[in-house]
Amino acid sequence: MKKYLPFAIECIFLFYLMPLIISFIPIISGINEMMSLVINIFLLTIFALFCGRKNRFSILLPLITAVIFLPAGLILGYSPMRVGIFAGIYAVVALVGELLGLMFKKK
Repeated sequence: MKKYLPFAIECIFLFYLMPLIISFIPIISGINEMMSLVINIFLLTIFALFCGRKNRFSILLPLITAVIFLPAGLILGYSPMRVGIFAGIYAVVALVGELLGLMFKKK
């Protein structure tokens, strides 16, 4: 579990601090929700790719992602239905990123 701590910290940054930073910067505060979703998916894929490349396959990575997003989605004011859908999307993206990282793993 300790080996996934850096990934969990990156997810916390992605889901909690990034929306806060975007709201305080006037130039990019006009980024709508869809663009924020695209940025989050891209960065989450990169994080999961590096984590999958470094470690062996584990279902914990997508679960950690979904569990970390659940409170963030509720704090941001999304409806519970949307929070569940986004958590599922992020879990699938983390799974795909982890599997891609396993493909590039050095033997």
